[in-house]
Amino acid sequence: MNRLSLAVDSSQITQFLLCPESWRNRYLNHLQKQTSLRSKAMNLGTIVHGLCERYYHKLWEKVSSWEAHKYAILALPDAAKKFNLGNDEVILLRDRFTQYVAKYSDHDFTPLSQDGKPLIEVGFSIPIIDNEFYLFVLEGRIDLLTILNNKKVIIDHKSQSSSYDLYDYSIQFMNYSLATGIPYVLVNYIGLQKTANENTFRQRLFYYNPAILRRWRSKLEQIFFQMATSITTNIFDCNYAQCQPLGSHGVTCEFT
Repeated sequence: MNRLSLAVDSSQITQFLLCPESWRNRYLNHLQKQTSLRSKAMNLGTIVHGLCERYYHKLWEKVSSWEAHKYAILALPDAAKKFNLGNDEVILLRDRFTQYVAKYSDHDFTPLSQDGKPLIEVGFSIPIIDNEFYLFVLEGRIDLLTILNNKKVIIDHKSQSSSYDLYDYSIQFMNYSLATGIPYVLVNYIGLQKTANENTFRQRLFYYNPAILRRWRSKLEQIFFQMATSITTNIFDCNYAQCQPLGSHGVTCEFT
């Protein structure tokens, strides 16, 4: 019997739990509509993450926050061209990132270092099950690692077009904590609403105690085995409730 190897990230796990058939279509068969386009929110989020990456890299180099800001903003024209942004969107991103730097300039994150490099956009790949029959690997990428109040903390930047708080026991955040052994995850919200308000910039700290992570690892093993069973039997359940989920503004699953 050949050993079955499976490496997945948080997005894949979430998709499998929502609908195994859609997971197979997207991640195993790599199916995509020819007309399928990334949403505008996804493009804006990608640009915000890029700005943050450049900004915090410069802060790690010990330059001032406004020099780091200037360096980050230099990437905006190319990003706008790549994602075909309009002038209003470019102005929004520039102004909002400037407001973000102004808000946190005197108490911002300082990235940790490893082997002479900043711990920004840190990839991870850890085995969950590794035996003669299975190799199950959890993968992912962390935005930034820092020290807050003498504790290591994982930072995750989240851009939002409307203000809402993410679920405390997010699969993504628990995976970050499980992979690194760091129980603290701070969500750094950056709002992209047209008008800034008290919720535009906010930060929320999560703590995952050892009991929670042990329970999640056990659940994660079950999910991996469910994925493996679907692959070996070629049986992928279809969750019809997800074909047009409630609360999705009428957006139908692309495989429906």
